Amino acid sequence: MPELNKNDYLEAIAADIRAALDRQGLTNTGRARESVKVRNRRNIIAVGYIATLFQGIGRSPGKFVPRQALRDWIRQRGIQFIDRSRDNRPMSVSSMVFLINRKLRFFGSRIYRDRRRGIQIDRIIEKRNAEYLPKMARELKNTYVKEFNSTIVT
Repeated sequence: MPELNKNDYLEAIAADIRAALDRQGLTNTGRARESVKVRNRRNIIAVGYIATLFQGIGRSPGKFVPRQALRDWIRQRGIQFIDRSRDNRPMSVSSMVFLINRKLRFFGSRIYRDRRRGIQIDRIIEKRNAEYLPKMARELKNTYVKEFNSTIVT
């Protein structure tokens, strides 16, 4: 049996988080997905705003989103608004950023509002725990039994 280690476990969780971002369509600019990494074989790290993508959390009302992040998102998605007050001409990106930011500030994100969409981080971890913990327990048991047996023999 190949030796299990914490890094394999963390890498599997990080891969599951990236896959969940893809499945949910939450990889607009790709920055959040690419930021999910295992650091120093001990921790999973990601950009700070990734917590707003977790189910039941989202971005709550009250704060503005960084303007550059919204610009990137608008360009990535190819979003265009039509300004009816200006002969149905396309609205500028800066105007779209302002309007989207204002809505997020007052209402929060869709993940926050409907509490359904988003990454189910608890299910990802539970799934990996169910897979890895029994294997880790068996490995620990085998290691200690071998160590114990070697001390009795000597």
